[in-house]
Amino acid sequence: MKKLAQIIVAALLLLNLTGWKAFVVFLPVIVFVTAFGFFVFELSESLIKGVLLHFALSVALSFISGCMYPIYFFPESVQKAAVYLPTSMARSQLSVLITGEPAGYEWAVLLSLSALLFVLSALVRRHKIAQSGR
Repeated sequence: MKKLAQIIVAALLLLNLTGWKAFVVFLPVIVFVTAFGFFVFELSESLIKGVLLHFALSVALSFISGCMYPIYFFPESVQKAAVYLPTSMARSQLSVLITGEPAGYEWAVLLSLSALLFVLSALVRRHKIAQSGR
């Protein structure tokens, strides 16, 4: 009986994760992760430095925003600051699919941050090209 209940719950989650709603919820998160990675790799001088910087920043931001440990694990000051981190907003955006709550402002903030990161990446690349004299 327990196995049947697990299969039913998994099927309901899969049904909830498909379709237009999943696309709308996942899109800002995917765009932000892409913009963040692009910006980090533009800042780095080599591929290895870029991978290490991206890994370190991703792990640190995910840890502080409550993706690895529950947010109540941290001191109150970190809990208050974590709400404003983009990784916390991405986690909240993805939790909309499971909890069924209406999406908040997170999608707009994630898309705005993504646009800002893409613009900053273009400026960094323009600066690198100007310095190299090409």
